[in-house]
Amino acid sequence: MKIVKKFLFKRTSFFELGFLIISATILPLLFTSCEKDINMMYKKDQIKVISTVVPEGGNGLIIGLQPFMETAFYFAGATVEYRSDQIRVKLIKCRLGSECQIDLQAINNQESPITNYLMIEGVDKKLVLLFEDNEEIEVFSP
Repeated sequence: MKIVKKFLFKRTSFFELGFLIISATILPLLFTSCEKDINMMYKKDQIKVISTVVPEGGNGLIIGLQPFMETAFYFAGATVEYRSDQIRVKLIKCRLGSECQIDLQAINNQESPITNYLMIEGVDKKLVLLFEDNEEIEVFSP
């Protein structure tokens, strides 16, 4: 309150006034940017399915993916929804320096850093990849 009275009843320099305005507008933005990010899905043209492999003796699936390179995001992994007739997988990108809520962690390929893998256990029905632009790709059908 003392600062407000000073600005209301005294002459202030442009520096002091500028500092007050910047503080009032920027500080709230800094605190809100620390919140957890909302999951952001990839659009179909931002990620490419490279391969799908059923491991020997398993009922899982390994999906090789190549995300579009971005400076502010990384491929975090996926969220999975199990339905009676299919498994629905949403591919999630996350802001650098933050964590997103995912069910499956993306695995980076050491030999080819631009390729990532998702390992999904218990795949015994149709598996569909879902995208932000309402597109979907069926990548596995038993």
